[in-house]
Amino acid sequence: MTAIKNRPNDARLRSHPLLETPPRLIAAVQRFIRLRRDRLELDGLPDHILRDIGIDRSEIGSITIYRGRDYTRRNRP
Repeated sequence: MTAIKNRPNDARLRSHPLLETPPRLIAAVQRFIRLRRDRLELDGLPDHILRDIGIDRSEIGSITIYRGRDYTRRNRP
C-alpha cells in the first residue's frame, strides 16, 4: 500500500491573476469606472442645474475626461 503525501494544491501555489496585473492597468480600469460614474451622474441632472454649474449637456463628455477642465470650450462672457 502506498502512502499519499499531503501536497498543497498546485493551483494554490500560483498567485491570483489580478495580483499580477500591472498597476497601470488597474489605474486605467479605475479611471474608466470613475468617468462612467461621473457621466451618468451629470446626465441625470436636469438642464437648469447644469446651467447653474456652468456647463451644457453637450460638454459632459469632455468635462469628465479632462477632470473638470473642458478644453473644447470657447471663452464665454
